Amino acid sequence: MERKELFQIGDVAKMFHISVGTLRHYEKIGLLQPEYIDAETGYRYYSTRQFECLNTIRYLRVLVIRKQKDAVAFLGKVGVGIAKEQLQKKQYGCYDMVFLILDKEDSYHGITEEIPEETCVTIRFCGSHKEAPLYYGKLDSFMSDHKLKITGFSKEITMIDYGITNDTSRFVTEIQIPITTD
Repeated sequence: MERKELFQIGDVAKMFHISVGTLRHYEKIGLLQPEYIDAETGYRYYSTRQFECLNTIRYLRVLVIRKQKDAVAFLGKVGVGIAKEQLQKKQYGCYDMVFLILDKEDSYHGITEEIPEETCVTIRFCGSHKEAPLYYGKLDSFMSDHKLKITGFSKEITMIDYGITNDTSRFVTEIQIPITTD
């Protein structure tokens, strides 16, 4: 086979918008072998007849990724909470529960519990769960000043997180603590 009909691994990677490492991985797992490997240089070459196979691999990969995103998308927001007893002791460093917030259109098959509407003190802040203890303290001061009593577990939800930005200083987290004025 003439080399005019062959393309170097780097050129193929650029044409198909994948990395050279990905092509080497495909070779390693037996998915796509180079048409020719130069014995002296070790350079790998691919022919045009392999392009259809690469297109199929890329198409299937996109389908799998979409399917994974759809499977994860139903989860809505993940929240964490601190039990009422821990909140009353001002122990904000350890979470007692993890929960999902599902929208009506979410498709979830499993046991669900609907939390009734409740009056809460709420605070939002820039940052992640690591910064939360400071804001629990601020809510505690507010509740003390206004003679409010805790009636249940906290709900702490990161409203803006890695789904939108990788900059944790731009995360927005909300804490809700159910209260009563009795």
